[in-house]
Amino acid sequence: MSVFHVAIGVMAVTLPMDRYNAERFLCHMDIDVPGEEYEMKLVESDFKPVLDSNFRELNRLAHRIDQMDVYDRAAFTAWCGAQKRCTVDEALRASYHLDKIEFHPGFDSDAQLGEFALESEMFDDYNSLPDDIYAMLDKAKVGARMREEQGGVFANGGYLVVADLAGAEIPAEEPLPLFEVKFLHGDLESPWFDLPQAVEDEAQIVEFLGRDLCDDLDTVCRSSIPRLNGIISGADELPELRLLSEALTGMSGEEIQKYRALLEVMKPETPTTALRLADEMPYYDVALEYADPARYGRHYYNDKCYRIKQHDSLSPFIDYAGFGAAMLSEEGYIATRYGAIYCNVMAQKLLAGPNTVYSGDCYCGRTEGFPTCVCWDPDAEKVWLELNDFAADSEMSECFAYYQGICETWGIRHCASREYYEQIIEDLGAQPYDEVMAEEQDQEFYEMGGMA
Repeated sequence: MSVFHVAIGVMAVTLPMDRYNAERFLCHMDIDVPGEEYEMKLVESDFKPVLDSNFRELNRLAHRIDQMDVYDRAAFTAWCGAQKRCTVDEALRASYHLDKIEFHPGFDSDAQLGEFALESEMFDDYNSLPDDIYAMLDKAKVGARMREEQGGVFANGGYLVVADLAGAEIPAEEPLPLFEVKFLHGDLESPWFDLPQAVEDEAQIVEFLGRDLCDDLDTVCRSSIPRLNGIISGADELPELRLLSEALTGMSGEEIQKYRALLEVMKPETPTTALRLADEMPYYDVALEYADPARYGRHYYNDKCYRIKQHDSLSPFIDYAGFGAAMLSEEGYIATRYGAIYCNVMAQKLLAGPNTVYSGDCYCGRTEGFPTCVCWDPDAEKVWLELNDFAADSEMSECFAYYQGICETWGIRHCASREYYEQIIEDLGAQPYDEVMAEEQDQEFYEMGGMA
């Protein structure tokens, strides 16, 4: 049942909305960042609260109203209407404390209220009156007395005793699971299951569908992080998805924002690549404070634009958002709504274009003999050093961070031609790794006196 019809920009939606769909909507509208300001208009609703820019809280309120029975909804609407200024927050509080709201439907006059009060023997001083005098009482005045003593009002087709709910607790909303997955087999469809998935849930799936998870079941995945929706394509990917869910569950709010920024740039398409991105987060640099390029534009202008600042009359006409985005890009950052990602070697590795040239594993003094590739993206005109992943997974893994730091220090350099790329390889003293290893083995062989 529709509760609110609201518009944000050119988009209009009906609430309540499934919470996962709400996150997709906010992501689509680029307003899912905490503290993001936007204008929301109430197009149509029986109840018209004072709106702020919190779409999630309005959707939560819509769910609360949608679950009310006819009586509770009438009492709730009457209470909200009796407030001088009823915000979404106050309405949400009232929805959790309906037991404190006294509402009697069907009363719209003091006369009706007075008759009810007399029949219910609510006033002791009236009950002892003789019948002939009792019949002469002005029921409207009795009703008015009742309203005055109780602080009641007529609202929404009934009589409301206005309750003061200021300070009443609003329970914390149950956090939305990072991942939910359901399984399909023919015409059968399982319920949604949270991940990390409990063993007992697997038993329910088997019972519901009559099939084991190891069988070829179709799967559907949804995530509270919209960029991760649909990354699972089969039940065989559940282990990686569980690990990813566990990794993200242990992150702080700031780390989740950093991960969201990385997702915007890296766009992983499988649980494996998304998990790897989560594991490699320490290697990426994200400036969360520059989620808004305009903020960086003002910071850059105030700190570095000394010559321009001499002309203060220009300040009101500067496009800080465009200026900030340009300066972020110039300094090696990629702007996202969640923060600015510094394009270090790890980021460049995943952003490499289709025409990127790789030298193959090299032995060079810069990385002290660790198998290293010299990479050149001719489209982006950038060159960088990249470590051998297989070597990192072997006995050399403990040294990976050290050698990765060397690559970061060397940085991402400009390279506009193959000749310059080859010159860089020569300057690094990089030699094919297999050839160097073969020469060292030959040297050891001769130093040992050759074959016996």
